[in-house]
Amino acid sequence: MFAALLLPPLPILFGMQWVGMFLWVGFGILTGAFIALLVTRWGQYRPMRKCIALSVWTHFLLALYALTIDIMPKPGHPRGNDVRVAIVDPAQLDDLRDDEASSEQPDRPWEKFSEPTPDAMPLPDLARPAESIEPESPLAAKPELPLPQLIPVAPRIAAEIKLPNPATETMPQVRVPAPNIEPTAAPIAPIAELPGASVPAPSTPPRMTPEPTTTAATQELLNLTKVDPQRQMPAMYQLRQSPDRSRVAQMRGGSAETEAAVASALKWLARNQSRDGRWDASQFGSGREARIFGQDRNSTGTEADTGITGLALLAFLGAGHTHQSGDYPQQVRSAIDFLLREQGVDGNLGGAADAYAFMYCHGMASLALSEALGMTGDERLKPAVTRAVNYTLSCQNRTTGGWRYRPTETGDTSQLGWQLMVLKSAELAGVRVPAEPKNRAKQFLESVASGKSNGLASYRPNEPVTRTMTAEALWCRQFLGLPRTDPACDEAGDFVLEELPGSNQTNLYYWYYATLSMYQLQGRHWTRWNDALTKTLTASQAQVGTQAGSWEPDPIWGNYGGRVYSTALGALCLEVYYRFLPLYVAEEEGNLLR
Repeated sequence: MFAALLLPPLPILFGMQWVGMFLWVGFGILTGAFIALLVTRWGQYRPMRKCIALSVWTHFLLALYALTIDIMPKPGHPRGNDVRVAIVDPAQLDDLRDDEASSEQPDRPWEKFSEPTPDAMPLPDLARPAESIEPESPLAAKPELPLPQLIPVAPRIAAEIKLPNPATETMPQVRVPAPNIEPTAAPIAPIAELPGASVPAPSTPPRMTPEPTTTAATQELLNLTKVDPQRQMPAMYQLRQSPDRSRVAQMRGGSAETEAAVASALKWLARNQSRDGRWDASQFGSGREARIFGQDRNSTGTEADTGITGLALLAFLGAGHTHQSGDYPQQVRSAIDFLLREQGVDGNLGGAADAYAFMYCHGMASLALSEALGMTGDERLKPAVTRAVNYTLSCQNRTTGGWRYRPTETGDTSQLGWQLMVLKSAELAGVRVPAEPKNRAKQFLESVASGKSNGLASYRPNEPVTRTMTAEALWCRQFLGLPRTDPACDEAGDFVLEELPGSNQTNLYYWYYATLSMYQLQGRHWTRWNDALTKTLTASQAQVGTQAGSWEPDPIWGNYGGRVYSTALGALCLEVYYRFLPLYVAEEEGNLLR
């Protein structure tokens, strides 16, 4: 209503020249705003509001532009003759036609020299039905031109193309013109097509979601080396599939109750996996803005499906279940297929996550694929893991040694923990990782260290220390070779013990990294932490109803991750007894495996 009243008088009041100048300036502002929305961080905050404002401005400019256009010249207009309209009685039409036919035609001398050419085509007889263009038989259809060459489709592009289900439909061959380049990678076969992959369906049907798609990204695994049956699983993972796993768990602080809690959590995860292999974060309460530490993160986590799927997959792998063995091969296989389909051509596994969650999702999903490769030795996973590692390396800041939300940003301790574990797990799986990135990671950990023995850590340099970052930094330094005798270990452990599970708000992110680092310390640190952890987690797990086996999203980061996030981290905490071999007691654990 406002635009309808305001726009028409503008050309009259200001003149067409001023309106044109206004339009040029207005469209220039619009173009600059769209560029800023796409390439700057300004576009990451409240993008919906910005898009609505730009849309309103665009419509205003288009409406103003429409007022400057004359669809038909007005009478007396210098651009054309006057338009005259005559109303004729239909009864007089026949007489008019006869008069026109009988009138003498003017001379047209050019027609004397206009001979018909052989290529001239007669006008079609509209009264006669059109002839069929179909061949008389299939054998009669002979294309005159050769069919174009088939080429592979880029993984991220192919991931968005819905293809028929190969189990029930015939796959059509889509042909596109071939560019003057050679394919750079062999096709990948999805994990779902591995030999001997026939397994029974899960006892509880998964939620109804679209059928999984088969894309060029997952076809890359087809012709690569198969699993070596003589290969030994890395010692770090061997306790997961040890026949004495329950006994190992009880020796390290677990119990029948913790094992039952893990089993129940995995059953809940299996029941709630989507049919395309993912765990849909938004379906389980992700993306709720909680303004943790007073910062608005724009409801991050809503589209964090690759990261949430990676965490759930890690929970299955941590209990010894792979796509080749265990109780959930179908669920594990489907999750791996989903991550392979989502991987970008540059190796990233961030999927559709926003700026805050993207690198977290990449780290969690990459870690899951690396562990699957390390546990099974399935060389058909190695190309995807290698690409993921290369993307992680490309995102490290070469000056500070850290990782953050965007590639090559200065870094923070929280991101470093996930990306460093990607590198370490890939090494365990046989992927070569250069030493320099790990040395730079050590440099970053030194920049956030403080305390009498440098055992405490902050989120970023020159910020206050926190227990969460101290626990994560300790875990990273342990895997980078920090000896148990270093006084930084006890300083960090004592600081973590000042806030035990159950003594404050539930924070499963903190509990996850503290559990990993305290388990490596063993002794009094592990005993006190484990007692509080097992008591709190087993008591807070849902026992009845549709949510049985899961954990309620915690009030800290669970608001962004949702119920799958909390359930996966809860299970990973209770799998710690056999998930990783203790670094400082390797000889004792090695005896348990024999």
